[in-house]
Amino acid sequence: MNTIREDRFYDTEVPFIKCIGTPREIGLAHGSGAKDRISKCIAIYTELYKLTAGIDWDEAKEKAAKFKPYIQQHFPDLIEEMEGIAEGANRDVLDILTLNFRSEIVLTNYSDGCTSIATYNEELDETYVGQNWDWIPEMKAGSVVLDIQKKNCPRIILCTEAGIIGKSGFNGDGVGLVLNALKCGKMALKLPIHCLLRLALESSSVDEVEKLFFEYGCASCANVMVADRSNCLKSFEITPLGVAVIEPTGGVVLHTNHLFADVRFVQDFPSPNSFSRLERIRELSKDAPHTIASMRERFSDLDNEPYSICRAFIPGAVGVESMITLMTIIMNVSRNEGEVSYGRPAENPKVYRLFFD
Repeated sequence: MNTIREDRFYDTEVPFIKCIGTPREIGLAHGSGAKDRISKCIAIYTELYKLTAGIDWDEAKEKAAKFKPYIQQHFPDLIEEMEGIAEGANRDVLDILTLNFRSEIVLTNYSDGCTSIATYNEELDETYVGQNWDWIPEMKAGSVVLDIQKKNCPRIILCTEAGIIGKSGFNGDGVGLVLNALKCGKMALKLPIHCLLRLALESSSVDEVEKLFFEYGCASCANVMVADRSNCLKSFEITPLGVAVIEPTGGVVLHTNHLFADVRFVQDFPSPNSFSRLERIRELSKDAPHTIASMRERFSDLDNEPYSICRAFIPGAVGVESMITLMTIIMNVSRNEGEVSYGRPAENPKVYRLFFD
């Protein structure tokens, strides 16, 4: 815990785990430090897979296992790290792979509700990227923050779910990214999106990330918004059949949970509130200052509640329909720091600073 001081980031409800060394050592630290939360995540997704895909955990493991040879062939470090997580958490490696495969199981049938912003502040010459992460409320009990230090890779601060090796975060080379799920019903034998996110966070620029996305693609559909310290910011709509790039307009990129790039490779099936949230975030961003405070204010918007940018719980809803805004993360990639809060930003949760010591 000595990396993050109490006055800056410490939350007993969301553990912070330092993971240093080889891929196996990194995984071992993750798995042993988040053992109980990994078990919670497996229990949560066991129920969610039944609700959304009609399969039990063993059937989900069979689906995920088909992707292991591909990952092993192209990126053996990822499998080695998952093996370390499994060892530390006293689980089978396929349990961990199945967690990392969760978007390919759940979100080919459903999308989440995230709203994302990347913006350039010309006055300060700084670039920010952030989002509201909307997901099922049970997953707060499965959240962790990882400080990953792997040889020959940039250091990473990762705000993720226990057992999952890639998600929203930033690295020491000044690259930050966030994820928006897309429902398209297509899947291919490629990298699961959370594995792809981890590789993106091991990159040193948006250009490197773009090359990675175009070379390897993704097993499912997702939008990944990326920014770097050179003030480059882009959004990538990644599908099993191709990648479309959304460039900034007026120094800003915005996204929710549907495809809207000029080029489309698949048909998507978004929830109607994705369109209303995009329209609303565009409206709020027209004359908004390019600041972190303004981003947090927009992420707190309650227009069209419960389907607002700051998503509210719907009484009686189950499964994916019960999602709320669980986390807000905003990163200053120019300064290699960020802030994160857990809970709906409109309810003023405590905000913690993320940084490298």
